[in-house]
Amino acid sequence: MFRNILLWFLFFFSSFASVFSADLRVENIFSDIDANYPYLEQLQTLYEQGAIVPGTWGTFNPDALLTRDEFVWILVEIGCEECIQPDVSLDLVQKHANTQPFFDVFSTNQYFYCIAGATDDGYVSGYQAGTTCDDGTFQAGQAPFCPNNTILLEEALAIVLRASWLLTNEQADLVRQQIANGEITADLSDDVSPLNPDNSVYSFYPDFQRALEYQVVDTDIFGNQTIYQLVTLENNQLFPNSTITREDFLQMAYVALRANNCRQISDNSLGVKMKVYDQTCSQGSACTPQLLSASDDTFDFEPEVGGICNDGIDDPNGYIWRFLNISTWEEIYRYGTYVDNFQFVNGGDWRVILRVVDECGNTGEVYNSVSYPGTGGVVASQNADLRATIDAVPIYGTGPLSVSFDGLASGWTPGYTYAWDFDDREQAIGKQVNHVFDRVWFYEVELTVTDTVSNSITATTLIWVNEVACTTDSDGDGINDCDDLCPIISWSSDNFGCPLLETTCAVDSDCQSGYECRFNDSLRLSCQPPVTQTSCVYDGWTAFVWNTVCQSCPCNNSIDFLSSLRRCDVVFPAITSPDRSEIYSRGNIFRVP
Repeated sequence: MFRNILLWFLFFFSSFASVFSADLRVENIFSDIDANYPYLEQLQTLYEQGAIVPGTWGTFNPDALLTRDEFVWILVEIGCEECIQPDVSLDLVQKHANTQPFFDVFSTNQYFYCIAGATDDGYVSGYQAGTTCDDGTFQAGQAPFCPNNTILLEEALAIVLRASWLLTNEQADLVRQQIANGEITADLSDDVSPLNPDNSVYSFYPDFQRALEYQVVDTDIFGNQTIYQLVTLENNQLFPNSTITREDFLQMAYVALRANNCRQISDNSLGVKMKVYDQTCSQGSACTPQLLSASDDTFDFEPEVGGICNDGIDDPNGYIWRFLNISTWEEIYRYGTYVDNFQFVNGGDWRVILRVVDECGNTGEVYNSVSYPGTGGVVASQNADLRATIDAVPIYGTGPLSVSFDGLASGWTPGYTYAWDFDDREQAIGKQVNHVFDRVWFYEVELTVTDTVSNSITATTLIWVNEVACTTDSDGDGINDCDDLCPIISWSSDNFGCPLLETTCAVDSDCQSGYECRFNDSLRLSCQPPVTQTSCVYDGWTAFVWNTVCQSCPCNNSIDFLSSLRRCDVVFPAITSPDRSEIYSRGNIFRVP
């Protein structure tokens, strides 16, 4: 009677699979998390973006220490770059497939591309040459990465701030120089000072300084506000040399996710495009989109939005323009359907970010990149004097939606390469490209423009495919493939285009030999096998324990977990002991008639 336990398990889980897929709440996914977990929504957000996944036993392990390679993976994922095998972005594979960023990180490490990409972007670096890792890894004269090291708070802060653009390497170096020049002397806490005991500059001071300043404010539907910080003072201490747990990093990663400008943060549900015009254009005129020309620093900006709800968009508050200089942290806001004569006075790396919110709460966020040579002591990055934007037609409609894209770029060294990521695992190369979006989705299309000396810059636009027109009828049964549950079998619409498993009837003579006409479980008359009485009847509740391994010889009656169901077999819910030597029944037993 124990032959069919595993089969029942499979039935049980398949029965509930639709429940789990329809309600992917982390309390149903992580076995050690429940609905009362204090950071439930933060974990939910990071899980939905693929940045945190269940461990071997389906756990989150909030109190476990975080290793350095896993930490970098989560940060790179938050930076909107797929890097974990087998979902590695094509550009990462092409760039790092035959490289080894550190002598102790091999391509067999599932986080290999994450570490390589983060190193290339300046998020992380190796330890000093000659350092011995926690697990004893050492190579004379070589700088290790130490992927299995537990990460310290100051390391975590530095990587979070770089990956989310809250503090660039250039900004951190500027603060360190100010410390060396004696311009910054204030302690941040009892255990974080500008200088080390030997009077050398404490290199992580800029990171703690920025982490204390930066806040994320969440407002719920009732207007209640919650403030999140990367670090907080506890008895006037920051504990810089402490290790961090997965729960510690959960909070930090959530703040980082909210700080950057990926699709994950904006929760896009509108099609949005940013139009850029020469300053001589006037609102309402038929102007030609501009290239953010290197010969000018003043432009007009206008949104194009698709998929707005019937209540429309409030002007000006529904259009939020954010001009962010990520070299100096200067931030300028404008509002409304038209920004007239905005001048980039200061040099540096700028992001022009447009966020649109309609009256029903639907949102969309896109950005353009603008970089100007440094002026007034401000030095832009290597991308100085390079800029990019996108023209896309249309940005909203019914799928399959064919969209024409045009990459607009100027500055630096002409001879650009235009690389497109369409957010559907498809890419393309070329200034002008066409792409067809087949599924209902909000696609954040990213353009990366690279000049002849490898300077690069990015821009985005949002494409919304609101529904898919389905006209294909593969089996010719009059039901289109989108609605046909059996699209290659011709059948009537009575059973969603699939063959009926039961033949309808009125009397027994309507049925083939050996069947009788009676009501089924849906109280509908159909041809069914006659009811037979068997001697294998089991009723009631029972519970017992049984050995699942042979206890005596001969062993020709051992349990076969993969057998088929037979008449008179008994199926029951059960679990096995960890070593699978014993099986325990749970609840009622069921007879196969």
